[in-house]
Amino acid sequence: MNVITKKITKSSFGLSAGWNLVYALFNGALALCYRSWWFLTMSLYYAVLGLLKATILKVNDNGLRKAVRFAGFGMIFMSVIISGTVYLSIAEMRNSRYHYAVMIAIAAYTFYLIIHSMIEVIRAHKKHDIRQIVLRNIAFVGAIGSMLSLERSMLGTFGDVTDRFTPAMETGSGAAAFVLIALIGIFTIRSSRETE
Repeated sequence: MNVITKKITKSSFGLSAGWNLVYALFNGALALCYRSWWFLTMSLYYAVLGLLKATILKVNDNGLRKAVRFAGFGMIFMSVIISGTVYLSIAEMRNSRYHYAVMIAIAAYTFYLIIHSMIEVIRAHKKHDIRQIVLRNIAFVGAIGSMLSLERSMLGTFGDVTDRFTPAMETGSGAAAFVLIALIGIFTIRSSRETE
């Protein structure tokens, strides 16, 4: 990666990591406001994503292999945490209704993450650089978690937790998110061998 490309990548992901922090704080505020374990988990989820991005961006080439493995294990950990939270929300049959402004903020951030992850797919495909590939994987994990959060918030606001559809949808989506994030984490750990 040349110097200009590195600077563009670092500034792009530095901005993205900053948005992760802002959104983590937003979810933390929602957790307090709604007394929601889900938003507390999502706050930690986005804070960890920001930490993983910062780790990959800041580490030098000598420590890249360890940083890539750390990121992979971090993603697997995040998949377990998110699946546990989905399980608890289904078991408790509890999904709060949220204000429309909250829904708009969650939807806007979800669309931002989806667009950002698509841009990173293109960058990683063009460069074939391990650092760029891991940053792409982190972007995917962020988009998956955000889509799950948007779905859950929409089901709570517009759906009925006592009907059959809502728990079935949350179960299916939670299982899919768990599998996808865990697989991305495993792929990331395996890709750490390319740094040797």
